[in-house]
Amino acid sequence: MQLITGFHGDTYYESFVGKNPSKEAVVFLHGYPADQGNKNRDLAEAVSTQLGKDAFLLHYPGLGLSKGKFTFSETLRTTREFLSWVKAKNYQSLHIVGHSWGGFLALNLLNEIGHTGKIVLLSPFVNLPEGSDLSTLVNLVYSDTKQYLGHSTIIEVVSELTKMRIGNSIDDFIVRIDKAPNQVTIIQALNDPETPEKYSRYLISKATKKISYTELDTDHSFTQNRTTALALIINTLRVPND
Repeated sequence: MQLITGFHGDTYYESFVGKNPSKEAVVFLHGYPADQGNKNRDLAEAVSTQLGKDAFLLHYPGLGLSKGKFTFSETLRTTREFLSWVKAKNYQSLHIVGHSWGGFLALNLLNEIGHTGKIVLLSPFVNLPEGSDLSTLVNLVYSDTKQYLGHSTIIEVVSELTKMRIGNSIDDFIVRIDKAPNQVTIIQALNDPETPEKYSRYLISKATKKISYTELDTDHSFTQNRTTALALIINTLRVPND
């Protein structure tokens, strides 16, 4: 396995590829701002090493080693472009592992990975609130991560996320999952105030499609029981599609 780094436009990425050509690829989408760890680089490397699949990890604009300024809507645009670039490599299957905000992005891109692709969501951000609840959330996030959002005002961030919520409520995600042919796996952290388990539980209770669901005694970053989370990802991606 070798590490290849580069830029797709202004977006920095890392890819882990084996000596032999891979028929499948896995794109890892990290959360926001993911500045306390390695953006799940260790998980991407392990998946590539153990399964022999090419693994890609991108940094959203304005975060990590990517250029530009961060906005939530820009993460969706650049991730969609990056996914199209990976798809152009003609893999037989393309999978997504999305953590937190990366889970929100993964559900937006569910219909773009092909019917054989699998979606693995780690404590996904599936409930984007509205109204005063959204304003409260943005005020908190803005205060905690102003170094990434300071180029925008709080009002601008609220407006941006209000627009992004259209078609992306938790009930919209339930409908999208039910209609898609893809296998969906959710691994939910239990000690997780950022993306509480009640939202994942609501999602699977309302979905008519079978969703593989596991809860782990860990925090939002999956610091504890990380090897268990990795094993669940590995087992999900190892099993061929029906």
